[in-house]
Amino acid sequence: MIKLVMLALFGLQCQALLTWDDLVPAVIRKLERQWRPEGGEVILLNHSCSLTTNTTQHSYHRGTLSCPEWTNITGKALSRTVFGVVDDVTRDFFRKAVLEGLVNEADTDRWVSE
Repeated sequence: MIKLVMLALFGLQCQALLTWDDLVPAVIRKLERQWRPEGGEVILLNHSCSLTTNTTQHSYHRGTLSCPEWTNITGKALSRTVFGVVDDVTRDFFRKAVLEGLVNEADTDRWVSE
């Protein structure tokens, strides 16, 4: 009986956590709500970061996402649209941060839910 209760509780706990496939789009949405093209400062996982974009001579948008007080990782991307570059630069930053072990699903899930 105790094993069944523990299994049921563990199953509920696992279901509550989002996977990376769910989390990254949620992080992108949260950053898009914060970001202003003229300012560029965003809060990512409770760290002050800079999200900047500029337009190239061929009408593409180049973007960077960096958090110099937290890590030397920089997300970079090039896209046809401003929001496309915000999406791609966030994915690039997270891919690098996960590989370095800087972020995990539980902390990211908690931040997204704040």
